[in-house]
Amino acid sequence: MPETPNDPGEFVLADTADDEILAGLLVRAAEEAGIPAILQDPRDGVVGKLASPVDSFRILVPARDLEKARQFIRARREALEADPEGAGRAAEEAEAEEESKR
Repeated sequence: MPETPNDPGEFVLADTADDEILAGLLVRAAEEAGIPAILQDPRDGVVGKLASPVDSFRILVPARDLEKARQFIRARREALEADPEGAGRAAEEAEAEEESKR
């Protein structure tokens, strides 16, 4: 019998970030915890560009993992805020990793 893929179900808002780099680092925190995460730019699409002039990136996770994801995301955000230099290095590493995937 073929294996059925694990359906994560409905994705819900776990957190937001004001810039794409921070948002990417927070998504990575969820993924490192084994939680699928989607980074959504509210300006995607024509309606988004008109309706959302502010850069606020949305981090979506499966509803079933919401509380766990929020804990990991909160911990990563606090660690980044406590160590701005480390946050800068993490952002550079994340950017380099994205470049290598292209």
